[in-house]
Amino acid sequence: MAGSVNILNIGTRILLRDTMDQYVRTLGDYKTHYASTMGNALKSLATPGSTQIIISEIEYADGSAFRLLKEMAWSQETSDIYIILAIEESRKEVIALAEEMEVHSILAKPFAAADLKLQIERYQAWKELPKQPWQLLIREAMLAYKEKRFRDAEQNLFEAVKSAPDNPLPAFKTAVFYLQKGDFPIAEKLLKKALELKPTFIQAISAMGSLYMRKKEYEKAEECFRKAQAVSPMNPDRLLEMVNLQMDWSMELCKSALRLDPGAIAARFTLGKIYAIEKDYIGTVREVEAVLPFLKPEMKTEAQTFVALARKLGSLAK
Repeated sequence: MAGSVNILNIGTRILLRDTMDQYVRTLGDYKTHYASTMGNALKSLATPGSTQIIISEIEYADGSAFRLLKEMAWSQETSDIYIILAIEESRKEVIALAEEMEVHSILAKPFAAADLKLQIERYQAWKELPKQPWQLLIREAMLAYKEKRFRDAEQNLFEAVKSAPDNPLPAFKTAVFYLQKGDFPIAEKLLKKALELKPTFIQAISAMGSLYMRKKEYEKAEECFRKAQAVSPMNPDRLLEMVNLQMDWSMELCKSALRLDPGAIAARFTLGKIYAIEKDYIGTVREVEAVLPFLKPEMKTEAQTFVALARKLGSLAK
């Protein structure tokens, strides 16, 4: 079995090539490859079945392990690649991020050849361990969805939930499917089930925040995001969602201010600027031009610039 295993080491700060080569030689006939960047790693992974183990640092010059797994569309249920995260030290926020990423194992500095050997033994045990029924059903569901057999995908997802009633993972993964589909009632029901089984389930708490944001229940969304962020502050996607939450919330607050006072110049100007960020250039021109005559000279130049840029970016005629 050892000769058939290819290891891809990604990163340059922890996974020093000379040291890793020395350690890997103690394991037997294993093939090792190296990628210094995320781009190079993705090229190495382009051939299906070419890599069985990834040992990755968290950050690269052009990305991160978090983004790499997203680009790979990797998940434990649908991939046969074993993921080991190499970290500088076992800090709780790093461990929390690793749990959110669902990596198989963590390799923390300082580590020696014996530590790498232990990781390989864990990989071998994982490889020989049969998949649980719910994992197989999730895999079948993802395959069915890819082939546009949507009814089969949904049936397999619910079968996965039924087959593991005490496990929060299938409920969470099925909830994410329905959240992406826009079916909020089913997604919310499944997320609540996952959180009943595991109240500290960070991914489910964060997904609940995403659901509330899309339902425009902004206070609930913020509460969920902050709760997840307090435990796992290194998730870049959640940080971006929190930015988008504030943008959406700010837009609604501006609209509320204008309903209460339609002549509120500052609220309408701010709304126009938010529209520009949201790439609603027609909205920007409409709102900012409405307040141009009433702006003080020092603000009028800024407003005219916004209008000009909006017209250019939106290809809008004067």
